[in-house]
Amino acid sequence: MPWQDKVRLLHLLWEVGLLWVRFTGGEPLIDRDFADTYTLAHRSGMLIQILTNGSRLHRLEVIGHPHRFGFDWWTHRAATGTNTASTTAIATADSHGVCTHA
Repeated sequence: MPWQDKVRLLHLLWEVGLLWVRFTGGEPLIDRDFADTYTLAHRSGMLIQILTNGSRLHRLEVIGHPHRFGFDWWTHRAATGTNTASTTAIATADSHGVCTHA
């Protein structure tokens, strides 16, 4: 979806009273406009949920995002019992100063 359509959609959703938005996919972090879309939703006052497999958390525009996301590595590991790509990505986020615990 082109950037201007994302802007228009978020504004329309806000105007009709939507307070919560969930970014999902596929993989929402693949979207080149993800950080800007997240920022627009955040600045609009929306509550945001991101469903990700964590494979793109190494991207600097995600790790260095001004509204750092809270990734719960402990919950993920307890639920899956594995060291998957997601836990590796979340550990990488932790090493860059992003909160990875509840």
